[in-house]
Amino acid sequence: TESAWKGSEVDYRAEMMHRFAADEVAEIDAALRICGERDIPEITAETFPLPGLGPTMKRLRDGLLDGRGVLLMRGFPRDRYTADEMARVYIGLGAHLGRPLAQSWQGQLLGSVIDISDVVEKVRGYNAGGGQHFHIDGSACDIVSLMCLRAAKSGGASRIVSVAALHNALLETRPDLVEVLY
Repeated sequence: TESAWKGSEVDYRAEMMHRFAADEVAEIDAALRICGERDIPEITAETFPLPGLGPTMKRLRDGLLDGRGVLLMRGFPRDRYTADEMARVYIGLGAHLGRPLAQSWQGQLLGSVIDISDVVEKVRGYNAGGGQHFHIDGSACDIVSLMCLRAAKSGGASRIVSVAALHNALLETRPDLVEVLY
């Protein structure tokens, strides 16, 4: 299936990327103006309207759910926006992919991957600095997304793996482990 892929066999630029066109960026700008300074929970597909880009977002969502399962969006002019505007754009685009879920037990709809371990005890992995092991971000959701606001001083590379390909490899090599996972 399309969801069972190996990185060495996929041209992500052709099969897993959407590059925003100038007219799509203009539409996002218009939606941001309509959205105004709404709080994150108030941003929906209706309050962040994308009449032209919306159908494209639906097609991209379908590819996430029933295709490769990975999408890299590029070409958005980050330097034109404040951090608050970027948060609204992120949630607004996401509202056209699905419904946001809390990112923590505190109910956050948006979390920042930043090292705060020098000021807060017992932080979650993404707030502790350093690398992270492969993990899954939750079983209650179908789509996980990230947005990079600025390049990391060091590190910051994300790696992905097809869980379907991993499953198939285990099925071939260690069916006894697959049974445990079920």
